[in-house]
Order: sequence, then C-alpha cells, then structure tokens
Amino acid sequence: MLLLGALGAAGLGTLAGRGLELPGSAAQAQAEDKSAVGEQTQPAASELRLYGGFAEVRTPVTASGTSLSYTWPASAWEGLVPGSLDLEGLPYTRAVYAVNAPWLERYEGQMVTLYEEGRASRVTLVRARDGLIRDRRGDHRRVTVESLAVPGEPPLSGEDVTTSTFELSAPGRGTLAYLTRSLSWAPRYTLNLGAEGSPPQLSALADLHNRSDLAYRVQTTELLAGDVGLELGPGSPVMGQTAQTTSATAETGQAAYDIAALGSLNGVYRYALEQPFELPAGSTVTLPFMQPQLNNFGAYAGLNTGFSGQGSKGVLGRFYRFKAQQPLPGGTLTVREQGRLVGQTRVPETAAGQPVSFSLGRDPDLSYARSVKKGAAVPEGKAKRVTYTVTYRLQNARPQPVRAELTEQVYGDARVNGDAALDEGKVRLVTEVPAGGEVTRTFTVRLLQ
Repeated sequence: MLLLGALGAAGLGTLAGRGLELPGSAAQAQAEDKSAVGEQTQPAASELRLYGGFAEVRTPVTASGTSLSYTWPASAWEGLVPGSLDLEGLPYTRAVYAVNAPWLERYEGQMVTLYEEGRASRVTLVRARDGLIRDRRGDHRRVTVESLAVPGEPPLSGEDVTTSTFELSAPGRGTLAYLTRSLSWAPRYTLNLGAEGSPPQLSALADLHNRSDLAYRVQTTELLAGDVGLELGPGSPVMGQTAQTTSATAETGQAAYDIAALGSLNGVYRYALEQPFELPAGSTVTLPFMQPQLNNFGAYAGLNTGFSGQGSKGVLGRFYRFKAQQPLPGGTLTVREQGRLVGQTRVPETAAGQPVSFSLGRDPDLSYARSVKKGAAVPEGKAKRVTYTVTYRLQNARPQPVRAELTEQVYGDARVNGDAALDEGKVRLVTEVPAGGEVTRTFTVRLLQ
C-alpha cells in the first residue's frame, strides 16, 4: 500500500504504472482497439532534430489494428508546439486528444486508508476529483489526497495526462512526428589562453537539454543552429535561440560521440550525431562538440565610443578577437588565462573565417585622459567646417607593453588627420603603450556642420 502524500494535491490526475511506454521515450505505440495504458512494448528509437529553443521528434510506429494511442504526462503535453503533432505514412480518419480521467478514480467506491492525526482508518472513496470520502459512520467529507493511501503504485508525475488517439484507415507503419519546447540544445565554448607565446585553444561542448518527464532513447540526432522561429499566433513566437537552463548533467556512458558538420541550409548550420544515446527525463547530456582552429587571435586594450567635443577620462576595456576556420553556432564563451577564469560572454552565429570580437570588462591597468580643443569654424559652401584637435594620454601600469585600439564613431562628412585614421565612419587610433609608461597621441577631426 502506497501513501499518496509524495504526489501532493495534483496526485489525483496521474498516469497508472511506470511501465507505460510513452512517445517521449520513443516507444512503439500500442495498435490495438483499446487503451495502451499500463502495457509495455519494445521501444523504437527516435530521431531528434534539436534547435536552440525547441526540437522535432520523429518516432517509428507500427499499427497492427485500426487505432493508435499515445499517453502524455501533463508537462510533456504542455511542451508540445500546438498543431505540430502528426502521424506520417499512416493515413488516419480522425485524431482525438483528450485529458484522461484522474488516476484515483479507479478506486471510487472502494475502501482506502485515511491517515489523520497519526491514526489510520478505513474509509470509502466516493469521488476522487475533490477527495470526497464516506467514513464508518456514514458521514461524507472531503480530505486531502496526501492523507490517503491506496493498494496500487501511484504514477510518477503526479499530474493529469492526455491521450492522443489516431483512428487509422488500415494497419501499417508510419512515423509519429511533433515539435516540442521541452527539448533543445546549446553550444558552450571555452577559450584557453596559456603563457605568453603559446597558441590559444578553443573547444566546445554541446549541451542537450530535456526539460520534460519523458526519457528519450535516440537513434540519430541532428543539431541545428541559427535564427529559426516558430509562429504560433499573435504574441506567441518560439524562437530558435539558445535556451538558458540549469539541469544536472547526465551520465552518457563510456562511448565516444562524434559530432560531424553537415554544412548549412541558408544560414542554418547542421551537425550530425549518428551514435545512439539516451536522454533521461529532466536532464542535460553534455557531449564534446568541436575544437575549431583559430587565426588572427589578438588581445588588446580598447575603447569604443562616439565622437564628442568634450574631454573625458577613464580606463580601457579588455578586448579579444579571433577568426575560426569553421562556422560557430551562437553560445556562451568562457575565457581562461593560465587556467584562471577571466570572463564570460556570448558569441553569435558566425560564418567560417569571419571575425569574432568581444570585451570582458574594464582593464584598470590601462587608463586614458582625453582632451579636446575646438578650432574656428571655416565656411564651406552653405555650411561650416569645424576642426577639433583631440589628444589622448594613455598610461600602462603593467610590467609589459600593451596594444591599445581606440575608436570613435563620427557621422556626416568628416576628415581626419594626425595619429588616427578614418575607417568606415569611425576614427581609429592604434598604438603601443610601453610597460609601466605612457604615450600621447593627437589627431584632428574636421566636421561639416
């Protein structure tokens, strides 16, 4: 006899028996003209297509009769993208999706055990939905589900379940396909920077997330990265961007999993995981993903700002840049220098050979003072051109020299001279700041006003 207290009040609507094979576990559906509840079959492995915020699940099914049923826990059903559930290759005349009666209804009219104030008594369960019972005196009252115990094993999820039933034209084989927000994946990068002179190393892991109550046995997997969205109606988009989650990492066994690049589909990158694996319920499976080769790596102190006629001072930022020889799906990037964590950021989807640049915050060792002197306005046509003389004084507190790159965004017809140059609408100043020393750089900006 099992006490229902572990299920809570929601335990009234639960699924009978853990042995039921569910669509999320990629089980072959029952194909008899009766419910599949409580029966077991040999699971059929699914094919997963994982995106950043959702997934497509495709499960082979075999129907020996004219009815095919699947039962879903509430969390799994809620994760389904509306209108995406379909049965391919098996013509059907009707599909019905119905919430099952509460699991405890099977005990209505029967004697169950009530625990109150440390004592057990036998009562009759009159109505399961609201816990109505009749005691030995014949009185009716409501009790909490937590206080009842029944002979059978309560279901695992403790929630209502939904059954989807397809009425088939004829027996045969097909594929149950659906989209779910409960499954997703995200790459996770680590950039390791060793001692001076050692090459940087970039490695990536693939986190495969399962936020449902269903366990999946997977035959083949495709990982897709890019801007892929689902339109569910006004105000209800599901975007294929990296989902943030904090699930526990699941054990994946001793097998080595190779993730191979498959190319792109109009900007959507594809990767294949062909080896079978298991994705347990409520887990994250982490697999080694790739180790891209890097080119043009650079670490520097930088400043990105807009042009101003006023002076300012502050510190520069810690900037990095590199190019990878293969496409990079968007994901979190952790940077370590000599084994120490120095920052974390996010990189967007990037094509092979395209630059990746980012900042990890302030660099207190590199300070600057910017002064501006405004010159006279000189007529030029119907407008006037004003000259600004900008001087940067850079100081380096480190025991080694540092490369500094400063950019100022300018608009309109600008002309730049001196220690800086104009590059695609930005004034760009690059200089080396000596160890424990300082430099002063000056340039002029002539703006048409």
